[in-house]
Amino acid sequence: MANLEARAADFYGTEPLARAPGPLRPELAPGPRQKRLVSRAESAVLTFELRKAARRADGAPSGEVGVAPSPWDEIASGRLRVCDRFQTQHRAYLVMRPSELEHSTQTKDNLSKLEAVLLGAAPKVCASDEGRALSSFTNDCKLALAAIGVQASASRAPIIVPMIVLAARTLCRADLVRTSRLHHRGTDYLVSSTTLQHPVLASRLSPAQLIVTQLRAQGLSLGEIAARRRTSMRTVANQLAGAFHRLGVSSRTTLLAYLAGTEEGGEVREC
Repeated sequence: MANLEARAADFYGTEPLARAPGPLRPELAPGPRQKRLVSRAESAVLTFELRKAARRADGAPSGEVGVAPSPWDEIASGRLRVCDRFQTQHRAYLVMRPSELEHSTQTKDNLSKLEAVLLGAAPKVCASDEGRALSSFTNDCKLALAAIGVQASASRAPIIVPMIVLAARTLCRADLVRTSRLHHRGTDYLVSSTTLQHPVLASRLSPAQLIVTQLRAQGLSLGEIAARRRTSMRTVANQLAGAFHRLGVSSRTTLLAYLAGTEEGGEVREC
């Protein structure tokens, strides 16, 4: 641009235009889209660092943990709020930080409903007992999850959530859920995790049944499992039906209760 102005000044016999220092030209200044991309990149880096720290804390020796296995009661009371959830190939994680949010009476009521469903109560039966529509009852459970920082329906809650509820009510093996403290970037967190590897499934199911059962336990829908497996929903439904029949369960909730009460060796513990 400066060269063009100099050539024009030489041709017309004038002095080049003086340029006062100023901000970047509009085409060089970062726009809203670029700012959003930068913000997302920074957020991704912070999330990656937090998850890396959470996995390190979760792997600390049991003597350094020093907290109750399940933080569910603190979550339900509003003293803790979920700020991240993720999973690796072997474990599912829930990251929480202290909160001063006081749940409303309605939210506490919704959380009680959610807990009942996660412990095995049938939503249809609960809705009927309250004289309400099933859709209204399930929406209350979804609002309860949102209130604690989890965006999902009760039927698709990440596997760590029902497991910490079962652990809080001592309805699972002692080693199924572990919780540890984490101090990261000046903030205190709690990290809970549960295993995604259940030897009892591998010993009782076919390879195809094992995969779809593990994915269903993690909260994936039939459509999502079918897309991941590159097969039809009917095939997935048939495989799940066969697996559930072998295990003696009838739904994801009863499947999780079965896994929670099953010893590593494959024996079912009396709950």
